[in-house]
Amino acid sequence: MYAAEVIAPEEQLKFVCEGCNLEYTCVDYHTLLTSKKLAYFTLGEVEDPKSNVILPDDIIVDCLCHQCLYTALKDEAEHGTENGELKFKLIHNGMGHFSVINNERQGGFFS
Repeated sequence: MYAAEVIAPEEQLKFVCEGCNLEYTCVDYHTLLTSKKLAYFTLGEVEDPKSNVILPDDIIVDCLCHQCLYTALKDEAEHGTENGELKFKLIHNGMGHFSVINNERQGGFFS
């Protein structure tokens, strides 16, 4: 199962999305995350859906902005599944929440 964990602003000094190169300092990212304008994620896989930890060996991409993450998961849902639907797990502050990407969901995570 895919899992996407929100990267805390305190974890590094600068954040750069590996998909689109969107870059912010930790101070600016903290402001944007708090106001729900931007989130950076680590994308990986978890074998146990109950787990809220992505192990280092299971990381696929270290840093994606929310729009690039949404695009990647939407693409996987459309081309990597038979029914066009992808269940995944969002992890934030150690808490996991299941979500689904499908053709009915439009606009990304914050819309």
